[in-house]
Amino acid sequence: MPEPYAVKVARTVLRGRKLPGGATHKMRLRLFHTAFTLMFVLALHGQSKSIDQGIDSLRSQISLEIFGNGIKYSIGYERLLTNWPQFNIASQIGIGYYPFNDHTFSIPFEITTFWGSDRDFVETGLGLTWCRYRKRLFPGASLFSSEDEYSSNIKVSQLLYSFRFGFRYQKPNGRSSFRAALIFLFESSEGKVSLFYPQVPIGISYGYRF
Repeated sequence: MPEPYAVKVARTVLRGRKLPGGATHKMRLRLFHTAFTLMFVLALHGQSKSIDQGIDSLRSQISLEIFGNGIKYSIGYERLLTNWPQFNIASQIGIGYYPFNDHTFSIPFEITTFWGSDRDFVETGLGLTWCRYRKRLFPGASLFSSEDEYSSNIKVSQLLYSFRFGFRYQKPNGRSSFRAALIFLFESSEGKVSLFYPQVPIGISYGYRF
């Protein structure tokens, strides 16, 4: 029996091959946008349908994350959108500014889900990060390059896609929250999706809940 065309397309995209007409890049972006939209809709649905069972009355937190989707660091506000025993959805927006070298300014936004026991959770998330920084003179410049490796006049603005996979530790009604994750930033330019460089693909954060 011949393989359905949809299966061939899915197999081709997952293997990173190019579809007729150069559709691979567009389909990857469409898949990301679809997944991000689905998580956002689920978050809104969860907020409207969530029943407070007295498990965790602290729904907000302020956090500091080193590296992560803020590139260098970010200070963020997170709002817990659901209040279920072992599965929750949260949204977060932050801001980061690094006043040295490339003068990176970033605004990360993210929807995350985390599930597990009452204090140990596995966490995944999708997000968008808008950033602006001084253009590098050399493509191979490192994350903390010297001042001489940057142009003083040219600044670049970019919209990046982010993916998070990690762990979260927080007790029900506890004030502290600890997170550690692998976080990858992707950029789209000239019909190609690639890892944003340079970037440290980890994020370590501490949050105060209230």
